Amino acid sequence: MAGKDVIDLRTIARLCERAITKDVWYNDSECTKRFKLEFSKFAEELGYQVQPDQQNPKEFLTIDMVWWSNGRLVAAIEHENVPISDPIADEWKKLVYVDADYRILISYCSQANLREDWLRRASEIISKNPRVKEAHFYLLLGDETLWGFRGYELDNSGRLIDQI
Repeated sequence: MAGKDVIDLRTIARLCERAITKDVWYNDSECTKRFKLEFSKFAEELGYQVQPDQQNPKEFLTIDMVWWSNGRLVAAIEHENVPISDPIADEWKKLVYVDADYRILISYCSQANLREDWLRRASEIISKNPRVKEAHFYLLLGDETLWGFRGYELDNSGRLIDQI
């Protein structure tokens, strides 16, 4: 199974929905545990090494999870299940500077106007820091009014290219 063929917006959204279900939505520690379990299992099925793991229990550069393939950083993933501060200003900005094929931020927001603001600012941050290397930027926002995730894919210029 080739990673590039299966790490798409819809697949990441399905992983989120499988991990963060209605019964654990408001339980911070259980959300984190389920996120790590589902995303680690998926990465390992693709043949990637996952960090943090048993051998490397610490985060890589304060990023919640990274996937490696032969010493190359494939994916950098941030999961903010209790976004007290602004996840776009904090976590998204950090992801833009990481040299990974996939940069993924998963957070939660049920307010349409706030989601639109986060998407606009996420796009602006990428466009102000253009990268030559092709990259996929995924912003997934859980919405407890839907019990699901809204997803946005941006290219390395900050242009919205897909949404669900």
